[in-house]
Amino acid sequence: METHQQPPASWHYGELWDLFDEKRRPLGRTHPRGTPMEPGTYHVVGEVWTVDRQGRLMLTLRSPDKEYYPNLWEVTAGSLTTGESSREGVCRELLEETGIVADPKALRLLGVSSIPGVFVDIYALRCDDHDIRLQTEETSDCRWVTLAELDAMIEAGQVAPHIIHHLKRVRPQLEFFLSPALKPGRYRHFKGGLYDLLYLGRHSETEEPMVVYRSLSEGGIWVRPADLWGEMVPFEGGCIPRFAPVEE
Repeated sequence: METHQQPPASWHYGELWDLFDEKRRPLGRTHPRGTPMEPGTYHVVGEVWTVDRQGRLMLTLRSPDKEYYPNLWEVTAGSLTTGESSREGVCRELLEETGIVADPKALRLLGVSSIPGVFVDIYALRCDDHDIRLQTEETSDCRWVTLAELDAMIEAGQVAPHIIHHLKRVRPQLEFFLSPALKPGRYRHFKGGLYDLLYLGRHSETEEPMVVYRSLSEGGIWVRPADLWGEMVPFEGGCIPRFAPVEE
């Protein structure tokens, strides 16, 4: 595990955040980090739960010099700078804090959490890169844990409160990402189309869980990764399932 001393320029106070209203509609103006925000305005934070091939979650230890929650474990997160998409910001933070290079398209949206002033887009990412390079101003250690081990750490008071809150918000989606389970049957795409889920299988080479399904409008048999089937999609400041089961 390596460390690097020099933070990127965007880390310093004075970076600009894009502002949104309570429904996440852009306000067309920016806000400088480190100064009080106008009531009723929001900025966006991106967070990522990084998962290795063994299904373990990557945690990093907050630096002892951090103003809030020093020496507590968390997952990678940070505020988006002006002009960044949520996925771009998450990948930047992951690179800055851990050295991991991620494709924004590989991120899977687990959910959106919000408190006054902040929307938090919460993602999951599969990554087998254990060659972590820590940014010492942000993090001082790294470890990979199972979900059960994380629960024990929470009970022991070792995890930052905001991470505990976010985990409660997206735990079902994270559990699905770690171990997909789907019932065959009819599902509705968030855009309205109907599909029959036929089987849940695995890719013959990578063993990635895959969904086999049929489109009722287009016909034919289709296959897509299970985590992409189960992903949430943005909707009116929050998110909804990409595919939802149709109640009979």
